[in-house]
Amino acid sequence: YPVHFLAAAIEKGTLPPMIVVFASGGSQTNYCDSYDGRYLGETTVIKELIPFIDQHYRTIASRDGRSIQGMSMGGFGCMRLGLKYPDLFSSIVAFAGGFRRPEDIGSGGPSYVEMFNGDPELFRAQHAWTLARTNAPKIRGSVAISMFVGNQDPGLENNRHMHAVLDEMKITHDYREFDGIAHNLKLLADQVQDGNFAFAARS
Repeated sequence: YPVHFLAAAIEKGTLPPMIVVFASGGSQTNYCDSYDGRYLGETTVIKELIPFIDQHYRTIASRDGRSIQGMSMGGFGCMRLGLKYPDLFSSIVAFAGGFRRPEDIGSGGPSYVEMFNGDPELFRAQHAWTLARTNAPKIRGSVAISMFVGNQDPGLENNRHMHAVLDEMKITHDYREFDGIAHNLKLLADQVQDGNFAFAARS
């Protein structure tokens, strides 16, 4: 993750100091809890990690001091957790989010069977697209959202669909596509530089 851009901006005094926490909800959970309760990608981050960080570090322990950001599966995860818990986060930044369509989970390998019992509807219920619709009144005007994706990314259409759902629900957000970039955080970060951290600070 492009923290060197943040470090340079803090050194220059153009951004305030921030604590960056790299959260793992498990390598294949999509930051969801599994249908059988064996894998707790969401619970680990929301119920355990955030309170632990607030307890042990000098945070601003409110939504005003907390942004959630991620890339790929993490881009999906930050979007769904940010939309599900708008009382916990003031901003969301998704880089090349892995917004896989629920009807495609059969091609997603064994992790989707383990997490969602192979059932597209179980996945759909937890999907960021669904949460944008059900939680729109709480999100609208409250959570700042930014999306970045390359126009050569294999998940481009699904990112465009996320963008369209936010538009449909009148949820204000920034959306940018970058020419010639595939599924590559380094190249996206080179375009955005410290912009994602500045976005968090403004929010």
